[in-house]
Amino acid sequence: MFSVTCGLGQNLVPNGGFEEYHGCPDATGQIDTAMYWFNPTIGGENGSPDYFNECSSFYGTQVPQNFYGYQEAYEGSAYAGILLYYFAPANSREYIEVPLNSALEANSQYHFEMRANLSNSSRYTTDDIQVHFAEEAITDFPTYDPLPYVPQIINAEGNVLDSANWVLIEGDFIAEGGETHMVIGNFNDDANTSTSIVHSSGATFAYCYVDDVSLELVTGIEESSPLEGHIYPNPFLDQLTIEYVPGEELEFTIFDQKGREVLLRRIIGGTTIHIDGLSSGIYGYQVMTMSGKMKTGLLFRSTE
Repeated sequence: MFSVTCGLGQNLVPNGGFEEYHGCPDATGQIDTAMYWFNPTIGGENGSPDYFNECSSFYGTQVPQNFYGYQEAYEGSAYAGILLYYFAPANSREYIEVPLNSALEANSQYHFEMRANLSNSSRYTTDDIQVHFAEEAITDFPTYDPLPYVPQIINAEGNVLDSANWVLIEGDFIAEGGETHMVIGNFNDDANTSTSIVHSSGATFAYCYVDDVSLELVTGIEESSPLEGHIYPNPFLDQLTIEYVPGEELEFTIFDQKGREVLLRRIIGGTTIHIDGLSSGIYGYQVMTMSGKMKTGLLFRSTE
């Protein structure tokens, strides 16, 4: 039985656990106290993301008890905090940004993960948290409004933050190439942000802690024979064109990342097939001829 193994490379996010710092935070709004991380806006009234650490002597930025509630770090003794939604003033947002250890490679697939937790003081929760990868640093954005960029990673609908658990936020994408910086936050305006009340007596915002951030290159699958052909488009949405030896019967199989078969089609030479029921993400494929020649590789299903 053929199995697909999708490996991951080294973490490209420096200080993804926020454990390294220039000095202990002694006030709110000091994300730049954590090494490598900074605020893409000009700060002050225009957004001031926070850094929390056990070493802090200021009650507002300590771990686990701080200005926004009580929360142990997911790992270690530190984490960051950002505002995802504020009832008033409208469209208020905060973001954290970090330079990557190396620029992303064009047409390469990357896997992103982080943990997020809703602060106890938040009246609202949301599933609207995203990640944008930029070719250069975004700095000194002059307003408190959502940043005008399209995120590559979007948290799954319904994966709402809660105060009891560190919720896993993850996703995969194919890089354009040359991206050097990563920004985390809510890029949607209020009209496109989904919220619900979880603590009726809480402050009129959704504020979250962030920890254990990682971005890794998804390593490929070794090809096992010289079978020549093409599968496109990649990424795909709901159909794939398969072009191999004209007139020869082929078996085309798609596997999920755990090696489970999710699609099997027998075709002659080449055709276009429609694919339904697969969630977005990375999949492995295998093309095998009746004579035993085989080709394997990776596919990425997009959301739009």
